[in-house]
This record gives sequence, C-alpha cells and structure tokens, in this order.
Amino acid sequence: MTRTEYLKQLDNYLHRLPEEDYQEAMEYFTEYFDEAGPENEDRVIEELGTPKEAAQDILNALWDKKEGEADHSKKSRAKILWIAILALFAAPLALPAIILVAGLIFAFIAMIFAFVVAALSLLLAGIAVLGVLIWESFTLVPNSLAAMALGIGTGLLVLGIGLLLWLLLIALATAMTRVLLAIISRFTKKGSAA
Repeated sequence: MTRTEYLKQLDNYLHRLPEEDYQEAMEYFTEYFDEAGPENEDRVIEELGTPKEAAQDILNALWDKKEGEADHSKKSRAKILWIAILALFAAPLALPAIILVAGLIFAFIAMIFAFVVAALSLLLAGIAVLGVLIWESFTLVPNSLAAMALGIGTGLLVLGIGLLLWLLLIALATAMTRVLLAIISRFTKKGSAA
C-alpha cells in the first residue's frame, strides 16, 4: 500500500467528522508521512496500522477530547454523539455486532425522545388544566368564595405536579443520554483494544 492509498482509505473513514477535526486529523497523518520521507512509507504504514485502525485511534482520541471539555451545550452533545457513532462504525467489529449496537442506540435515543415529549405534554396539560380550573373558579364567585378558592388551589396543585413530573422526566432523559454516551465510550474503547 502506498501513502496515497493509505491517506485515501483514511479519508473514507474520517470524512464525516466535523470539518475542523477532519482537517486536523488529515494534516497530522500527512505531516507524519512527510517527516518520515518517501523511503520510510512502509515503516510508517506498519507503525500506524491499517487505515481503519488509525481512524479508530483518531476517533477515540477525539471522543476523549470532546468528552473532557466543559462545554455541554446541546450542539456540543450532538457533536459528541455523532463522533461516538462514527467511532462505533470504525471499530474493528463484526457487522452483526455493529447492527445490534446501532439498533440499541436507536432504541435508547427513541426512549429519550419519548421522555422529552411526555414531559412537554405533562407540562402543557398542567397549564391547560390550570387555565380551565381558574376560569371555572371565577364563574363560581357569585355562588361561593370557598369553591373558587378550591378550584384555584386544585389548578395550582395540578400545575405543580405537572412541573415536578416535567423536571423529573427531563432529568431522566439527561441521565439516559449520559448513560448512552458512557456505554458508547466503553464499547469503542473495548473495540480498539481488541
């Protein structure tokens, strides 16, 4: 295998990375070959391993770097998840194992999405019930102030329960996302050690 073939195969494994990370990785390997010189290409290829192994090493290093950064915004988490998925597919595993893990990841992401949708639905339902109960309570003012106070109190109670459930489900979705990333991290590290 020549340097050009090696870099082309490596490009196939890394081209889906974020642009900055992709450029950095490709520059590193190009400079590595440049410093060794054309007469040492075979030695460099032997040191680096196959392009797939080199890509796995880069993805693992990038995963560790992104995981260690303090920025945990939604965009950053999405980028970390994308890198983790790329690392899974670059891992030297059998295709059935990759399909199984991809299916589990998809199921986990679907569960997280369901928790977020359920939390939002509970919050909106609590607000709607509060509105209805307050409206009904004000229609009871001519009849009984106690009935009005009971209606408003019940509405606020329902809203409070809705908010608590919403916070609980959002916390659960966040925890599940962290667990998913930890599982992917552990899985990719085991795959690179094999």
